[in-house]
Amino acid sequence: MFGLGLATKIYIAVEPVDMRKGFEGLYGLVRDQLGSDPLSGRLFLFSNRTRTRLKALAILSVVESCRRLSVPVKEYLLAVLPGMNRRKLSEIAPLTPARWQSTRLNWVDC
Repeated sequence: MFGLGLATKIYIAVEPVDMRKGFEGLYGLVRDQLGSDPLSGRLFLFSNRTRTRLKALAILSVVESCRRLSVPVKEYLLAVLPGMNRRKLSEIAPLTPARWQSTRLNWVDC
């Protein structure tokens, strides 16, 4: 079970989906056909042709996000966790794995 915040966006696919698709297949659908980022924290719902079954795709795990982005999990956590309790809520968004990696890579390139 996982919790969704009040601000979590939920997207429902209009077209039916082959329910044999697993995590990788649904991830690809979101990325390639819906043109959305599966790592965005949004919830994506898919149904079968008869609308009797639902499958959900939500990547809410920091570890899964790091794995998908090829971000070294240990390095990320060691860089982000110290001092987390002293940060304001508005300062946390740039610390998501995707944003952290892009700023880290920009810094290394300079």
